[in-house]
This record gives sequence, structure tokens and C-alpha cells, in this order.
Amino acid sequence: MIFKRKNAAPSADKPLWVRVATYAGSVLLVFMLVLSMYWSRTPDVFWVSEKVDGERTVIGYATTDTLIRVAETMLDKPGGYLSNDVMPPSVFLDNIPNWEVGVLQQVRDLARVMRNDYSRSQSQSSEDADLADAEPRFFIEHTKWMFPRAENEYRTAINGFASYRDRLSGIGDSEAQFFARADNLREWLSQVEKRLGSVTRRLGNSVATSVVNTFRPPHQPVVTRFQSRRDQMRHLLLKRRGDCAQLKCGGESNGVAPDCVEYSYVKQSSASGETGRKSRWCW
Repeated sequence: MIFKRKNAAPSADKPLWVRVATYAGSVLLVFMLVLSMYWSRTPDVFWVSEKVDGERTVIGYATTDTLIRVAETMLDKPGGYLSNDVMPPSVFLDNIPNWEVGVLQQVRDLARVMRNDYSRSQSQSSEDADLADAEPRFFIEHTKWMFPRAENEYRTAINGFASYRDRLSGIGDSEAQFFARADNLREWLSQVEKRLGSVTRRLGNSVATSVVNTFRPPHQPVVTRFQSRRDQMRHLLLKRRGDCAQLKCGGESNGVAPDCVEYSYVKQSSASGETGRKSRWCW
């Protein structure tokens, strides 16, 4: 007896809607993968604008303009602001949202110091109206996506700081003040120190570590051993990269503006030994 194998039904025999759905789903999947890779690129570092219109030097202009441009970069980069998205593909991304959290933390810290310290001559002086209205808007929950949207509040805050920057430059109706004193700079640096103080400890947790618990109840062991997961370390590193996007506000130059402090440091080179490098810190 001869048995004849029954051929499988060719793909052409499938219903049209099945083939259309398969092709459309494949194209959509490839498009989302490409779009996700494009949106996951960290924005480039920009150079600080130290002078108004490239001519006049105004104390406080560099700091205020840098805060504005960093916040605008967070909102206007490819893909826009992703932390509060609820639709694919951005809802599946975590690299750039963690970077945005780091940027937002530093923007909030600097905005608060500018409102409470840089723009006031002393603790009993009145605060700047634009900064008083703009600074709290940066503190809305970063994942809030409606009523109100986080992007809208951040954009309004940027406009407030832009108005303060213009008044510093003499463009607005009234004058603004920026007191570039050492004690005001120390207030901001103390905020940065507190924000970054636990980074070394948390990064060190990527390997198993034994830590003496000095604040233990009597029933707990003296030595605690813990280790963080790799995905937690990756998220932490991306947040710190966001922090550095705000902290980097100086560049190499031969001249020094009146609101900049020049400093030098030594960079170790394996080929030629120690090499000097000069940079500066701008207000």
C-alpha cells in the first residue's frame, strides 16, 4: 500500500487579515526597536554661555543660563521627557528615565539654592518673585503624566528662570540680584555633597561587602553582609550621569570671566607621567 503525504497548506491559503496583521506587527516591532535605540542615546554636552549676546559679562548669567539649558535638554532631547510616559516604546525603557532623574535632582538642588541664597543678600531680605514662583514647579512628581503634566510644570519653571536671567541682563522691567559669594557657593556644594554622598557606598555594594552595624538593636548581628544586583548598579550609574550633566558647567579657556574661578588639577598619564590641566568654575 502506498501512502501519500499530505502537503502543508501554503501561506497563500491563510486569510488575508492574518497575513496583513503579521506583516504590520513585524514592521511595528522593528520600528519600535529602532526608535527605542534612538531615544536611549544620552544628549551631548554643551558649552556654557558666559556672556550676554557674546559681549557683556554679567555675574550669575552663566549659572542661570546653564540651569535653563540643562532643563530644556531634559525636555527637548530625542523622545522628549520619558519618565512619565505610559505608552510603548518609552514605557519599556529605563536608561534615559534614570538619567532624567539624576538631571532633575541637580536642577532642583540648584533652583532651591538660587531662590534661597544666590538671589538674596541675607536671610531677612525678600526673595525674587520669579524664582519664588518657578522653583516649586520643579518639585512636582516626575512620573505625573496628567492634571498637571510634569513637562508643563517644568516648562513653566524654565520660563520663570528665563525671566530672572533676562532681568539679570538688564532686559526686564526690574533688576535682579545674584550674590556670587563664597558662602552661597558653599550652600550649593553642600547640597551636591549630600546628594552624592552615598554614591560610593552604593557603588561599592556591587561586590559582597561586610559592614559593621553600629546602630544595631541587641538581637541583631554586629556585621552585616550584603550585595546589590547589577540592574540596580546600572540604574544608579545612569542617575549619576544625569547628575554630572548639571554639574559640568565650565570649560577650558585662557581668559577668565569675572564670575569664574580658575583652578588647576593634575591628571595621571601612563605614558608621560603627570600632566597639568587647567579649568574653571563659573557662577
